Amino acid sequence: MKLRVMPGKSVPRHALMFTTVLLGLLGGILGHAVAAGAPPAIRPLAQAEQVLALRGTPTGRRLTFIDARDVRAYREAHLPGALSFPVENSFGSGANRSRIVSPARFRRLFSRLGVRNDDYVVIYDDGSLLNAAHLFWVMEVYGHRDVSVLEGGLPAWRRAGGKLSRETVSRPASDYVPGMVPERLATQLSTRLALDNPEVVIIDSRPRSHYLGRESGASRAGHIPGAVNIPASENLREEAGIRHIRPGRQLQSLYAALGKQHHIITYCNRGRESALTYLVLRNLGYRVAVYDGAWLEWGNDPQLPVEAEQGSP
Repeated sequence: MKLRVMPGKSVPRHALMFTTVLLGLLGGILGHAVAAGAPPAIRPLAQAEQVLALRGTPTGRRLTFIDARDVRAYREAHLPGALSFPVENSFGSGANRSRIVSPARFRRLFSRLGVRNDDYVVIYDDGSLLNAAHLFWVMEVYGHRDVSVLEGGLPAWRRAGGKLSRETVSRPASDYVPGMVPERLATQLSTRLALDNPEVVIIDSRPRSHYLGRESGASRAGHIPGAVNIPASENLREEAGIRHIRPGRQLQSLYAALGKQHHIITYCNRGRESALTYLVLRNLGYRVAVYDGAWLEWGNDPQLPVEAEQGSP
């Protein structure tokens, strides 16, 4: 039904009332349909209570738990149905132990696990969030769309009343195909170029003593010139023996000086601490990447510049 108003003509009151009621009814029906069929919003951080509720909720996608702890811890107890993927599998091997796992190997491992590209994956660890954050970053680099980290890890799950299992889970193999999201990964070259780019901020996620040059996991000590030191531990708080990500307001204050207009590169010694910073900043809506080679690469390359500050922390 079309309701056309001609110039100089008034619309009868009953017609306006009818149209208003009709539109209201249609809006309510459509709104209910959208709400009923729409999956819950996927956020980088998921609370245990939210994940518990998801287990019985039709979302249009399969829910897959991935345990990023070592195999021994997985066998002792894990979330029911969880797949075991120790965090070391998300790194390269040999001389590349600080680098991201290759796409070919990642494809083989995830296909063997039975993970599908359209799964909603929830990753968890022992509560440190370091292992889970690293796998989260790897999955985002390789283009997995729907992935979250269980905030607080296994301890938070237990505190929320979640059950545990000792049953080893196996699935039929899948054909997992990784993509590539280049803006999530920084290389040695892109990090070196960032030193001269005012639009990029570099965050050193290592402890203060490493940043100052008092300790080092590489042959040289110090930090990447111009890097801002915000240790990964600053993102966490402990409550009742469980480590949690700090509340949003505290994190906004911690990172406020960076400015969301900037692109951020974060690094640490090997990649786990910087991945935790990455996870937090992604959850806050920042544009951020992890420097893949980390300090192990930068600090061992004599051709790259280094700054050291021997002053008090």
